[in-house]
Amino acid sequence: MISLSGLLVYSNKQATILLRPVSRKKPAKPTPLQCFPLPTSGSRERFQPFPACTVQVLAYLRCVPVPAFCAHDLHMASTLTIEKAEEEAIVGRIYEALIDQRLAPGTKLSESVLCEAFGVGRMRVRRSLLLLANRGLVELHANRGAFVARPTPQQAQEIFEARLAIEPPIARIAALKAKPSNLKVLERHLLKESEAHAAGNRQEAIRLSGQFHTDLAQLTGNSFLIQVVKDLVTRSSLIIAMFGDTGVVNCRDDEHAGIIQALRSRDEQLAQDLMKKHIVHINEHVDLHKPKATSQDLLSVFKS
Repeated sequence: MISLSGLLVYSNKQATILLRPVSRKKPAKPTPLQCFPLPTSGSRERFQPFPACTVQVLAYLRCVPVPAFCAHDLHMASTLTIEKAEEEAIVGRIYEALIDQRLAPGTKLSESVLCEAFGVGRMRVRRSLLLLANRGLVELHANRGAFVARPTPQQAQEIFEARLAIEPPIARIAALKAKPSNLKVLERHLLKESEAHAAGNRQEAIRLSGQFHTDLAQLTGNSFLIQVVKDLVTRSSLIIAMFGDTGVVNCRDDEHAGIIQALRSRDEQLAQDLMKKHIVHINEHVDLHKPKATSQDLLSVFKS
């Protein structure tokens, strides 16, 4: 078996696969190795014809194992790769809007508006919303559509209980595994947080404060924990947007500074204790009994 990368190109006169080997040590030059003209019958109807002299580049695939060459399989793989990338981009944009609190709880996520905002079809949007719903960030209602999750006071309390159970041990693990290079990254991040606070840029401060927790989880090297923390931080942002006092930001950068200092000194217990106090502090600035009414111009969120 050889690893190949290639381009699938075709016009109404010829369909050709351009392949080249991929070096594991360094990228190969983009010079085609071989060209495989497709048969003029049998498989030709699988491809939509284009006008003469028009060549459509479907996808650029890296390191595709090719035990038995099949043009149709390569076409399907390239299409799926493009679809997945588009869906991940949509999920990422919505995820970012939730972290930044630019999407309020209860906001209706109109499929038609999202299609316009992202320039994709309804199927892409629907699959993206389903991915977000699986994470509890979006609620899907029959005959009504999709809405940004609107957590109840009970759910909000459970989110903070989950963070208290998960994040202090993560800080302990990070104190054991953190390298000097990791600490430098966190310190640069902390500087950006301080600058955002000083400039009164609440949106950027919210984004950076949440990112600090996911960056800390990265130090564990555990992909499951990283995803769990990412989801918890995002849901916390929704809770603060809905129940928090005006001007409240997810985290205070001075508390983050204390956690970094504990990592630097490799004090596992201190890192764990500081993270626990930090989560409690965030929870104390949330009034779970006074939900706020919210509204949102969805298109402006993603067009801005």
